[in-house]
Amino acid sequence: MTGRAKGCIWIAGLALAAAVLGGCGADGGDISAAAPDILQESGVGSGEYAAETSGQQEDSENADDLAEEGEKGASVDAGKLAEEGAMGASVDVSAVWENKVLYEKDSLLAEQKDGRWVFTNGLMSLEYDIAEGTSRIFSEEEEEPLLTEVYARTVLADGTELISKDMRRSAEDAVAIEELADGFGNGISVRISNHGEKADLTQCYYFYEELPYFLCEAVVSAETGEVSTNYIAPVFSCKGDYKTNVLSVPGDDVRFLFTPYDNDAFVRYSADPLLTASESYEVTAIYDNNARNGLIAGSVTHDTWKTGIKVRQGGMNATVEFSVYGGASSAYTRDNLPHGYVSGREVASPKIFLGYFSDYRDGMETFGGANAVIAPPLAWDQGIPIGWNSWSAVADKVSYAVYTDSSDFVKENLQDKSFSQDGRVYINFDSFWDNLTEKELKEAAQHVRENGQIPGIYMTPFTFWGGGYTTGTVPGTDNRYSWQDIVLKDEKGTILPAVDGGVSIDPTHPGTHMYLEYQLKRFQEWGFAYVKMDFMSHGAREGAFYDKEITTGTQAYNCGMRKIHEILGEKLENQEFFISLSIAPMFPSQYAHSRRISCDVFGTIDNTEYMLNSLTYGWWMNGTIYPFNDPDTWFCTTASTIRMQSFTMKG
Repeated sequence: MTGRAKGCIWIAGLALAAAVLGGCGADGGDISAAAPDILQESGVGSGEYAAETSGQQEDSENADDLAEEGEKGASVDAGKLAEEGAMGASVDVSAVWENKVLYEKDSLLAEQKDGRWVFTNGLMSLEYDIAEGTSRIFSEEEEEPLLTEVYARTVLADGTELISKDMRRSAEDAVAIEELADGFGNGISVRISNHGEKADLTQCYYFYEELPYFLCEAVVSAETGEVSTNYIAPVFSCKGDYKTNVLSVPGDDVRFLFTPYDNDAFVRYSADPLLTASESYEVTAIYDNNARNGLIAGSVTHDTWKTGIKVRQGGMNATVEFSVYGGASSAYTRDNLPHGYVSGREVASPKIFLGYFSDYRDGMETFGGANAVIAPPLAWDQGIPIGWNSWSAVADKVSYAVYTDSSDFVKENLQDKSFSQDGRVYINFDSFWDNLTEKELKEAAQHVRENGQIPGIYMTPFTFWGGGYTTGTVPGTDNRYSWQDIVLKDEKGTILPAVDGGVSIDPTHPGTHMYLEYQLKRFQEWGFAYVKMDFMSHGAREGAFYDKEITTGTQAYNCGMRKIHEILGEKLENQEFFISLSIAPMFPSQYAHSRRISCDVFGTIDNTEYMLNSLTYGWWMNGTIYPFNDPDTWFCTTASTIRMQSFTMKG
């Protein structure tokens, strides 16, 4: 829910209309579960508040006088100077943009000083050069800026490039500041408006008291008609040459953390030397590998965009470009199509987290916590799931006998010897449970429950494994849809190439929704209370979706996962059903109780090393965006096999 402030804050002698809390555009992501009317609660009227925050007027002056005076002041060629500055002219803006405090409360400060707007919460600061249209970003812990030459950038569907620093900033609406109170605490939102011939590009910043980070986004809008883009960067840092360094994290061994979009194909985290780095997904840490101080940059909204973080190197050991943007698409995101276009009167970027920490590991956990403010993790307080899974043991050879014998073994040998969590043990089918008849599945689940355990099962909600044979009828659709109907296609109607041997299913198709309901209700009727959902990234791929209101893979994935929640309903609300994601995107994260931290692991030393890589850089998701990280399996084998592996490794 979004709230509105009833007052307005006077900036540079001008009355600026109140903006929507939690987002600077109508379509901006709402960061407030319930944003209260701050001014109304404080008992300050709009006229009183305007005069109080201007810091320039005596108590006897009223708001109307101040507005009139501001209008007269605006008639000076401040707008012209701002426009000339945006076009690259060297101008002295201090004569028009006089030094003054725009807002001050506790650790929050916004001021106009020496031709700059300065915004800070005492821990992070942004200095905006009014004439140049670029920013510098600081941490209180460092004297030098972390980022310089920062602006916003987007490319419209017709190829028009909008660069905020090259656009016109009018004296009448250049900057607006509002108070915020939401899940992050008390803060201010800052909106800087940049005007173009075809569209406007607004930069939005959110500073909160006592937080070592701030949030930002960019909104592209048009006065008439719609805008459309599949690329928008609220943070784009570049001087435009090959020698000016724009990114500075102190340290002798600065690393750039490559964070995978998902955990498929045995993809790995990689802490690359900054000068050899290129891109990360959803979040990165740029840190000194010795002292561990570092900058964290990543997205905290995951309703529309896939977020990328890019760096580009130039000469003289310089990072000449740094950007955080919505619109990522690559083999790492399992896409063979560009990111989908987002259209509307206003289009908002993902909200970006920028923070600096003396230990980047604290920063990663803080980043996870910030995501959880906006999209809280799926609640679970029934203990940590532990038990047996069929895949590593028997794979496609699973049977009724194997499943029930394993349940008996756990009960007789492990269950009462600390192999449980609050007395709860799960016995889970993986793939190929359909080797069993429906009767066997019901009896298997009942057998497990009689052993004091909880039965689990497996599905791939958004993946079809029939290869090119898509003419078969989709189960649960009353013969209304074939697989050909519901698999994901491009704009020409061509089925997307398979990934991992599986063809993507359109998460927005009504046939998909009928199939999900059919499967999940059967699982519940058979007595299962845990489902492992695998190959989830297939549901987040870019494509041409049945629901034409949905145009991006992330939107489609959210649509499919919301349907799953709708089907499970009270079972999830009452914590009677557990959802574990296996191969899946890191975000959005609010739909499952756990997510695998890696791809499959088995009982080999190289798999152990691979798991440690995932744990070393992905630990922070546990307890922040998911209740639990899933470490896949403990692979148990015989002593003779272990000795043979040892002999082999010793050569």
